[in-house]
Amino acid sequence: MLPKYDFDADNISDSHKVVNIIKEYGICRIPNYLDQDTLSKVSIEALGLIDNEPADDYEFGKATRFFRQQTNKTTIRDVFGSSGMDSISKAYLGRNHDSNREVFITHDYKHDNGLARNGYLHFDRIYTFKYFIYLSDVNENCGPFSIVPKSHTKGKQLRSKTSGQYEEQKNRILLDYPELGYTNDDVVQILGNAGDLMIFDTDTFHMGGAVKEGNKRLIIRGHTRWKIK
Repeated sequence: MLPKYDFDADNISDSHKVVNIIKEYGICRIPNYLDQDTLSKVSIEALGLIDNEPADDYEFGKATRFFRQQTNKTTIRDVFGSSGMDSISKAYLGRNHDSNREVFITHDYKHDNGLARNGYLHFDRIYTFKYFIYLSDVNENCGPFSIVPKSHTKGKQLRSKTSGQYEEQKNRILLDYPELGYTNDDVVQILGNAGDLMIFDTDTFHMGGAVKEGNKRLIIRGHTRWKIK
């Protein structure tokens, strides 16, 4: 049986149903969002971009970020600039936003450098609405994206109470808020295939895992935030 936060890719145009799922669970997964032709083109463009990055710039492999509207990679630009994604962002955020203004690509294949900060269960210190696409098949050995479903309400409460400099804001759940009683048993791994899309509210407790030796994880994600007046 599919998780309750899964949704049929053929119906992504029904933005209200997608939004209702995210409002309940903090996430909506759309399996097989990219067809094989689009997946192949996005993967080629993504690898082409990160191949130009220095090997020692990202301790877990290679990574890059760029502004969507400024890239010459037309398939990536079209995927993250789609009217479907924009309508979902508009329906969820409820006010002016910069739809997928920034795009990030990470290719994780190094296994012996421990965990990054986002490898610990956390909420984002800067609120973001994210579109996260697997470009490679991801199993439990590939450092899958993981969440605590329905935790976004608590995450919003905690984020609204944080103050001070960005680096000083407490956002790691098990380390900074042990009194809440969350454990690793509450975390659900989002396993999936290349082409699967996860749309999620970053107040949801989430994390990325460590890639085990001989495995990899290639992902691309778009970041949508409210426009600053």
